[in-house]
Amino acid sequence: GYKLADVSPVDFTASVLMGTSYSHLSAAVDLLDKMLQLDVEKRLTATEALAHPYFDQFRDIEEETEAQQSYDDSLEHEKLSVDEWRRHTYNEIQSFSPIARKDSKRRSGMSL
Repeated sequence: GYKLADVSPVDFTASVLMGTSYSHLSAAVDLLDKMLQLDVEKRLTATEALAHPYFDQFRDIEEETEAQQSYDDSLEHEKLSVDEWRRHTYNEIQSFSPIARKDSKRRSGMSL
């Protein structure tokens, strides 16, 4: 079958991303290939994806944290109408409260 890895990064660079370095584009294609694996055993986890070399230029290890609890995906197995999904999404947005770390060097505008 057709795989993302079959796409030539050189062709992509020439037609879409003129001026982007080949190594950066190659890393992007590699990351996407690993993230889009259909087999969950082969697919990167979020932590593995964020540790991929593509993100090296953005990474600040002192700023990185891991979630304290697992993601609750229980709703993903429910058969809900569009209106029910809208209601759940709205409620989630309304109840969201960002957590600003006291030791963060970045200025987010959030207050503690």
